[in-house]
Amino acid sequence: MRARLLTSLISVAGIALAGSVAAAPAARADGKVIAASGILKRVEPPATDNAARQLVQTSVRLVFDQNRATATVVLAGSPTTGADQATLRLTVGESVPGGCDGPAYATPTVGDTDVEWQRTGPTTYVLDWSGVYLDDDYDCAAVELVGSGTRYDYLFGTLVPEHAQPALQVDSTTLLGKPKLNLVPGVWTKIDVDVRNTGQGIASQVVVQGRGKGLKVKSATVPYDIYPGSTGTAKLTVKLKKKRKTKLVVTVLSGVARATANAKVKPAQAPSRLRAGTYRSKDKSVTFRVKGNKVVGFRVRTQTTCGGYPNPFTYTTNWYDMPTFKLPKSGIVDVTDRGDLYSATLGGRASGKKVKATFRYSGPDRCRATKEFTAKRIG
Repeated sequence: MRARLLTSLISVAGIALAGSVAAAPAARADGKVIAASGILKRVEPPATDNAARQLVQTSVRLVFDQNRATATVVLAGSPTTGADQATLRLTVGESVPGGCDGPAYATPTVGDTDVEWQRTGPTTYVLDWSGVYLDDDYDCAAVELVGSGTRYDYLFGTLVPEHAQPALQVDSTTLLGKPKLNLVPGVWTKIDVDVRNTGQGIASQVVVQGRGKGLKVKSATVPYDIYPGSTGTAKLTVKLKKKRKTKLVVTVLSGVARATANAKVKPAQAPSRLRAGTYRSKDKSVTFRVKGNKVVGFRVRTQTTCGGYPNPFTYTTNWYDMPTFKLPKSGIVDVTDRGDLYSATLGGRASGKKVKATFRYSGPDRCRATKEFTAKRIG
C-alpha cells in the first residue's frame, strides 16, 4: 500500500472543536419518492343514467414534501339543479381490499364549492389543497359521486411514484486550484472540475467531458457519488495542440442530469526541467530524489488528525510515502495514490531546483493530513 503510515512519532488526545468537523454524508437519497401521480379508471358501471352524476376522467398528483394534493375531475354532464346534486369526494392513501384508505377531500357539485375546490368549467372541478399530512407510502386514489346513501359513480387508480433526481452545475474549472488554465502546448495536463449537485437525488457515475478547438480532451469521472447539496471533483486531462488561445467547453452528465460551462485556455512557457539530485524541505519534513526525470523515494512527515465529534480528536505525527512518478514537461505535479481505505494526492509545480507542492491524505477513522512545502535541491 502506498501513502502508508511509515512511523508514528507522537500521540496525544485533543478536544473536539464546535463546527470544526465536517458533517457526515446525508443518507442516500436515490430511490426517495418525492411525489406520485396517476389517472383514475372506472372499475364498475355508473349507478345512474344522469350524466351530471357520472365521472369521465380524474388525474391526481401528490407532492409529499409539500403535503400538497392536486386533482382534476371531469364529469360527463354539467350539474345545474337539485336533481343533479351530488357530493364529489376524492380519497388518497394506501391500497386496501375494496378501495383506497386515507384522507378525503369533498365538495358539493352544485352551488358554492368547498374552499379547496374550484369549478373551472361546466363539468370540471380542480382540487389544490395542502392542509393534511401525506405519507410517501400513499399509492392510490379514488373518486366518487355520492348522495342520499347512493354511490352514483366511482373511479380508482394506482399512483406511480416519482423519484428524486440530481441536478448538476459546474462550480469551477481550475489548474492547481486557480482558474487560469495556462497550458504548455503538447503536454497532457490534469484540470480539476468541481461539480455541484443542486437536486434532491444522488448523482451517481458522474461523467465529465470536454471539447474545444485546438484541444484534445480525455473524459473523466467523479470517483464517488455526489449527495444533494454536495460537490465532487473529476480530473479532466487536456492537451493544447498549438500555441494559441482557445476555449474549453466542459459538460457533466449523470443520468438525465446535464450541465455545461466554458473556460478560457491560454498557452504557457514550459519551465526549466527539474535537475537530478536529492531534494529536501527546509524543516527536513519532505525528502525525495529526482532521477531520470522521475521523482523517487518521496517521504513526508506531517501531523495527522483522526476522529472527532462525539469523541475527542487524536493527533499523531507520521511519515508517509508516495509511489515513483514522472515529471511532465509542464512542470505540474499532479499525482494521486488511492487504495481501498485511503487516498493521497500530491499537487504543485516543479522547476529548475525547486518543487512547491501540497501533500494531502485521508484514511480510516476519519484521519486526514495536509502538508504544504517547498523542497530545494541539496545535492
